[in-house]
Amino acid sequence: MLDGAPVADSTGTGDALTAALIAALARGEPPERAARFSVAAAGATVGRPVGRPALSFEGARARAGI
Repeated sequence: MLDGAPVADSTGTGDALTAALIAALARGEPPERAARFSVAAAGATVGRPVGRPALSFEGARARAGI
C-alpha cells in the first residue's frame, strides 16, 4: 500500500500497477484484492530510484496485506 514513504522516482509506476493488476486478475483474485495488490506494487515502485524494485508476487501481496 502507499504508506507515506517519500517518492524517489515515479518512473515505471503505471507499468507496475498495470502489470500487477493483470497478474492478480489472471490468478483469479477478486477485483478488490487485485486492486490492493496493484497499488502495493505501484507503491513499491515509487520508493526506488529509476522505478526498478525487485517486485515479486509474494512481496507485493505482503505489502498489500492480502
